[in-house]
Amino acid sequence: MAGAGHGEKQSRKRDQAILALLSEPTLRQASEKVGVSESTLWRWLQEDDFREQYHQAKQEAVSQATSRLRQSMTSAVDALEEMASNPKTPAMARASASRTLLEFGFKAHETEEMQRRLEQIEQTLENDSRNQWGEKDMNLHKRLERMEDRVKYYGKQAVLILTPEELELRSDEIGAETVVIIDDIPAEEETA
Repeated sequence: MAGAGHGEKQSRKRDQAILALLSEPTLRQASEKVGVSESTLWRWLQEDDFREQYHQAKQEAVSQATSRLRQSMTSAVDALEEMASNPKTPAMARASASRTLLEFGFKAHETEEMQRRLEQIEQTLENDSRNQWGEKDMNLHKRLERMEDRVKYYGKQAVLILTPEELELRSDEIGAETVVIIDDIPAEEETA
């Protein structure tokens, strides 16, 4: 029973450490807040599972902050619009609010346009790779892996002889058999 309690306490300390790392500016201050040594906190940060939990917590914090910013944007734009259109607002403040609205409006438009163009480029690249190589060649690497026992090694070269059917090509496009030579095999993969 005592061991289970210690494990729960350690787990709570680790959770507290993640929160402290998010809220404190230094490792020393985070460790002091949690009540563990700086070296213990540093050691925890070297562990994959702790690092992953810390990364997820940071992502969640950023996501929440971004969500709050999005919610605040509407009221900020409303306030700027009110300032820009209210004749009782001093002229300099109206001009500044108008300029701010225009600048952010243009930036939002540019961002949306860049996102649209990026999506088009990604789609074009995806389509081109499928069209250029064809669906049959997309799996060539997988087929070659299954034929590993048929590879012959000569020094730093690997040779694999395939039939047209294995490459799914018409026999009039290539000769009776195809030789695939893979150069510069790393030393640990070389065999006699």
